[in-house]
Amino acid sequence: MPPERAAIRMVVGPRMLQSFAGSWAFLDKDTESVEARFRYQLKATPAWMWLEWLMRWYFSWETRRRLHALKRYLESTADDHVN
Repeated sequence: MPPERAAIRMVVGPRMLQSFAGSWAFLDKDTESVEARFRYQLKATPAWMWLEWLMRWYFSWETRRRLHALKRYLESTADDHVN
Protein backbone atom coordinates (compact mmCIF):
# COMPACT_ATOMS: atom_id res chain seq x y z
CA MET A 1 0.00 0.00 0.00
CA PRO A 2 1.50 3.37 -1.01
CA PRO A 3 1.94 6.14 1.56
CA GLU A 4 -1.01 8.51 2.02
CA ARG A 5 0.78 11.55 3.42
CA ALA A 6 4.04 13.43 3.01
CA ALA A 7 5.48 16.63 4.45
CA ILE A 8 8.22 19.02 3.37
CA ARG A 9 10.11 21.78 5.12
CA MET A 10 12.62 24.25 3.72
CA VAL A 11 16.06 23.80 5.24
CA VAL A 12 17.93 26.33 3.12
CA GLY A 13 16.20 28.65 0.72
CA PRO A 14 16.17 32.05 -0.87
CA ARG A 15 16.96 35.02 1.35
CA MET A 16 13.44 36.41 0.99
CA LEU A 17 11.87 33.39 2.74
CA GLN A 18 12.12 32.89 6.48
CA SER A 19 10.24 29.58 6.33
CA PHE A 20 8.45 27.33 3.89
CA ALA A 21 6.63 24.06 4.59
CA GLY A 22 3.92 21.93 3.10
CA SER A 23 1.93 18.74 3.36
CA TRP A 24 0.51 16.38 0.76
CA ALA A 25 -2.39 14.00 1.35
CA PHE A 26 -3.62 11.39 -1.13
CA LEU A 27 -7.09 9.99 -0.45
CA ASP A 28 -8.73 7.20 -2.46
CA LYS A 29 -12.08 8.41 -3.78
CA ASP A 30 -12.98 5.18 -5.55
CA THR A 31 -11.18 2.40 -7.41
CA GLU A 32 -10.18 4.72 -10.26
CA SER A 33 -9.43 8.08 -8.69
CA VAL A 34 -7.46 9.72 -5.92
CA GLU A 35 -8.01 13.12 -4.34
CA ALA A 36 -4.76 14.98 -3.79
CA ARG A 37 -4.56 17.83 -1.27
CA PHE A 38 -1.54 20.11 -1.25
CA ARG A 39 -1.13 22.67 1.53
CA TYR A 40 1.76 25.08 1.78
CA GLN A 41 2.81 27.75 4.23
CA LEU A 42 5.43 30.39 3.65
CA LYS A 43 6.70 33.31 5.66
CA ALA A 44 8.80 36.13 4.29
CA THR A 45 11.80 37.54 6.14
CA PRO A 46 11.16 40.94 7.78
CA ALA A 47 12.86 42.81 4.93
CA TRP A 48 10.52 41.16 2.41
CA MET A 49 7.34 41.10 4.54
CA TRP A 50 5.77 43.86 2.44
CA LEU A 51 5.80 41.49 -0.56
CA GLU A 52 4.58 38.37 1.26
CA TRP A 53 1.06 38.71 -0.20
CA LEU A 54 2.56 38.70 -3.71
CA MET A 55 4.76 35.69 -2.91
CA ARG A 56 1.71 33.78 -1.66
CA TRP A 57 -0.32 34.74 -4.71
CA TYR A 58 2.46 33.77 -7.14
CA PHE A 59 3.18 30.47 -5.41
CA SER A 60 -0.53 29.59 -5.41
CA TRP A 61 -0.89 30.52 -9.10
CA GLU A 62 2.23 28.61 -10.14
CA THR A 63 1.26 25.51 -8.13
CA ARG A 64 -2.22 25.45 -9.67
CA ARG A 65 -0.75 25.88 -13.16
CA ARG A 66 1.61 22.94 -12.67
CA LEU A 67 -1.08 20.72 -11.16
CA HIS A 68 -3.46 21.44 -14.07
CA ALA A 69 -0.67 20.56 -16.51
CA LEU A 70 0.03 17.32 -14.63
CA LYS A 71 -3.69 16.46 -14.61
CA ARG A 72 -3.96 17.08 -18.38
CA TYR A 73 -0.90 14.90 -19.00
CA LEU A 74 -2.12 12.05 -16.82
CA GLU A 75 -5.60 12.11 -18.33
CA SER A 76 -4.23 12.22 -21.88
CA THR A 77 -1.99 9.22 -21.27
CA ALA A 78 -4.42 7.25 -19.08
CA ASP A 79 -5.21 4.80 -21.90
CA ASP A 80 -1.49 4.05 -22.26
CA HIS A 81 -1.30 2.93 -18.62
CA VAL A 82 -4.28 0.56 -18.65
CA ASN A 83 -3.28 -3.10 -18.75
